[in-house]
Amino acid sequence: MTEGGDTHGAGVIAVAGASGTIGRAVVQTLVGDERSVLALVRSGGERRAQLAGAQVKAADFGEKAAVAALLTQHEVRAVISCIASRSGSPKDAQAVDYAANLS
Repeated sequence: MTEGGDTHGAGVIAVAGASGTIGRAVVQTLVGDERSVLALVRSGGERRAQLAGAQVKAADFGEKAAVAALLTQHEVRAVISCIASRSGSPKDAQAVDYAANLS
C-alpha cells in the first residue's frame, strides 16, 4: 500500500499477476497515482517482485476460496487481473488465462 494511504477514497486495489510485465506497469501507475495497492503474485514471486509502494502477497489463483479470503482480509474494493499463462500452451492457457480468471 502507498505510504500515505489511499488519497482517492477508492480503497485497496488488488493487481493479480503483478510480477509480470503488464502487472508491474499497472502497479507502478496505481502507486504513482497514490492508490493503495495489493500486488498479488504467484507463490515464490513475492521475493522477485520489485513493486515499491505496494504490499506484495503470494496467491494461488486457482484456489478461489483462498484468493477470496486474501481479498477480504485486505479490504480490497477492486481487482485488476493481469495474470497470463507462462508457456501459452493450450493446457496452460486453459488453466491460467481462463480458469484462474474465473476465480
